[in-house]
Amino acid sequence: MNEINEFILKLENLNWRGFEDDTLISEEGFELSYRTKLHGQKGSGSLFPPIQTIWYISYDKKTIFSYGCISNAETQRIVDFYLNTKYSLTDKIYKDGIDVEKEGEMIWNNLI
Repeated sequence: MNEINEFILKLENLNWRGFEDDTLISEEGFELSYRTKLHGQKGSGSLFPPIQTIWYISYDKKTIFSYGCISNAETQRIVDFYLNTKYSLTDKIYKDGIDVEKEGEMIWNNLI
């Protein structure tokens, strides 16, 4: 199994509970964040794409693993995971907020 497959498999095995800014946070205490690094156009022999995404896994605010995507295909795979996870968390937070709002309205309306 190559490194990107193993990295994504590990990410998929975590229970993501939320996010803060652009950092995903898992129930297990891990955080997934990223940054970009600009390499510019170095010609066809370059080892990295002109814009490289570097992903960081932290535990207890300490970086324990980092992964730098070496191709656009790798970048797309992990970005797909990240965005799908973040969007599903956003949907859950939104739905939970609606449920809380409805519950609050029901309690308020039944006070008399």
